[in-house]
Order: sequence, then structure tokens, then C-alpha cells
Amino acid sequence: MVATTSLVVLSLLIPLGKAVSTIPRDRAISEAQLTSQSLVQAIVAVRDRSRLETLVEQTSDLNGRSVSVLLPDGSTLGPAFPSTPGVARARGGLALISRIHGGVEVLTPAVLENGTAVVRIEVPDSVLRRGVLSAWAVLAGLGGLLILLAVAVADRLARTIVKPIDALAATTRALERGQLDARVEPAGPAEVREVGYTLNLLADRIGDLLISEREAVADLSHRLRTPITALRLDAEGLSDPVEAHRIASDVDELTKAVDNLIRTARQPMQSAASSCDLVAVVRERTFFWKALADEQERHVRVRLPDGPLWVGVSGDALAVALDALIGNVFAHTDDGIPFALHVQVRNDRAVLDIDDSGPGLRSDSDVRGVSSSGSTGLGLSIVRSTMENAGGRLVLGRSPSGGARASIELTLIRQR
Repeated sequence: MVATTSLVVLSLLIPLGKAVSTIPRDRAISEAQLTSQSLVQAIVAVRDRSRLETLVEQTSDLNGRSVSVLLPDGSTLGPAFPSTPGVARARGGLALISRIHGGVEVLTPAVLENGTAVVRIEVPDSVLRRGVLSAWAVLAGLGGLLILLAVAVADRLARTIVKPIDALAATTRALERGQLDARVEPAGPAEVREVGYTLNLLADRIGDLLISEREAVADLSHRLRTPITALRLDAEGLSDPVEAHRIASDVDELTKAVDNLIRTARQPMQSAASSCDLVAVVRERTFFWKALADEQERHVRVRLPDGPLWVGVSGDALAVALDALIGNVFAHTDDGIPFALHVQVRNDRAVLDIDDSGPGLRSDSDVRGVSSSGSTGLGLSIVRSTMENAGGRLVLGRSPSGGARASIELTLIRQR
């Protein structure tokens, strides 16, 4: 819009500026010609030299220009002036306008009985250009004002399109972050509104598909309970106690896997706007597990900061993740093995380290979340999924005592 308007304004102002610059010149020369013609009539009518001198002086004072009269005898009334080719032509009876240094001279012949007199009026450049700069300044200001007005109008028109598109982009980013309840208010031109309606329908469809998938998984998980129960009864009916215990243990592991699957399927879809106090959740879940730790004679060391640490994950989801990690300590270490929980801030992220003094991770598969000790790894999968959905991560490694370390890192929303 700036480029287009500038071209239009320049195409108008350049010719107009040239025209404006000629108006003062034409006006000054026309006034000089009228004055010289009046003076010629006076010269023809008045023969007294003294009266002519007075008339020339009055004309000069009235017009503010240099007025002179060259008489046929060669004498001059008024200021003297050099003889120029234009003056010679004027004495031959030709009225003309001649360019001189610093301006122009208007020459008008007056035919007398004793010869031809020449009336000369000098018009300086300052008079020829009077008002031109101010006129150009006005035109330039008008052109700039037109450009600014065009830009303002274009900006208003563009906002009617850009703002709805920005809203579409913001809603799309919210859906990408997992805010499946995000919707856009259709606005703007018809085409943009149609995109908004379609985006809302797509978000609704995605939500419906996820709900259907979760219900299907949960239903399938419940269906598995019947054959699992049958397997448990078959295991209890075996005559060999060792074999019965082995199969029963496998059934227990299968039951845990199915329970985790049901818990994951029934977990509500987390909104990116959810938040909780990491310190409070760790304190509450540690208190919950302390009874079992005391029963197994495990020493639990907890180090928490004084103030709350708000992270971008719901309290329920974080509690499920902590239960999975602490449950792994009880499941994969012997009774009496101590463990520790330490919450701190590293590089603007809240970090929870869970360290134990057990045998640690025995293979790379443990680090990837699939334990080599017989666990299905679904608990760690739940934790990893929860952390990633909240913009964090789960890191597995070794504790300072040689056992296992599970660290969860979450973006710190605010710290009081």
C-alpha cells in the first residue's frame, strides 16, 4: 500500500509542483507587462520630462521593482541599466521579455514623435519564485498525509483478516500442545470463517476419537480380567507347589499390567493449563508410602524446598507418576533398602530425584523403560508419557550409592 500510494501521489504531485512553480513567475511578468503598458500610455500623453520622472519614481515605489525609461535621445529616467540585445530589439519596436542576470527584464516600446522610447521593468528571481517553496511544502505535506491515510486504512482492512488468522494459529498451537478443548471463534472474511468452523469440527472429531479409543482400551482391559481369573484358578489347582507359585507370580504380573493399562486408559486428557505444587504432591505421596516403608524397615530421606514449586501438570497425573516410581523401588529392591527423594530447581526447571540403594539398572532396556527384571515397564511408560505431555521428561540412571535413580524434570511455571 505504501509503494502503490507513493507512486500515485508522486505521479500527481510532480506535475502539480511544476505547475505551481510557474504561477508566481507568470503572475509577476503579467503585472510587469500591465505596468509597462500603463507607463507607455503616460509617456505618449505627457511630454513634460519632470512629470515623467515623477511618474517613473512613483511606479517604481508602487511595484517595488526597478522601472526605467530609455528616451529617444538616449537619456534615462529612473535607474540606469546596461544596454542589452533585448533593449536594442525593443528600440526597433518589439515588445519582449529577456532573461538577465538575477531575473528578467520586461521591455515595452513607446513610439513618440521624435523616436521610440523603451520602458524597462526588471523583475528579480526572488519575485519570480515568491511562494514556490511554501507551495511545494504544502504539496509534500499533503502527499505525506495521503500516504499515511492510505496506510492507516490498509492497516484497518488488513487487521480484519490478520487477527482471525492469528486466532486460528493460536488455537492450532493450543491443540498441538494437547489442549483439546481449545476452540476458535470464527471471524473475518467468509473464507477465514470457514477455516475456523472446519478447525473446530476437526478438534471435536479428534476428541471423540480419543474418547472412543480410551473406552475401547478400557473395555478390552476389563474383558481380560475373566481369562486372568481363570488362569489364577488353574494355577491354584496345580499339584506342584513350585509350578503353582511360578504361574501365580506370572498371573500377578499380568494383573498389574492390565491394571496399569486400565488406569492409563481412564486417565483424563490433560490440559496444558493444568498446574500443581510439586512440593505438596511429593510430600503427600511420601506420607502415603511411609506406612509401607516403615513396615519393610526402609529409611526414607526427603529433601524439599521451603516454598512451593508450581509445574505444568495436574496434581492427579503427577501423583500417579510418583506412585509408579516409588512403587518400582518397593517392587525391585529388597526390604530394608533405603531410598531418598530430593526436589530442587535446576536451570529454571523443577527436578525430582528418586534414588535407592538397590542393585540398580542392569541393562540398557531398563534405561529405556522396559525392565529386565520381569516388569512390563508400563509404570515407567505412564511416567514418561505424563512428563512429555507436560513438556518435561523422565531420566533414568544410577544413584550415588550405585542403585537406580529416576529423575523427572518439569517446566517451572512460577516459584513463590
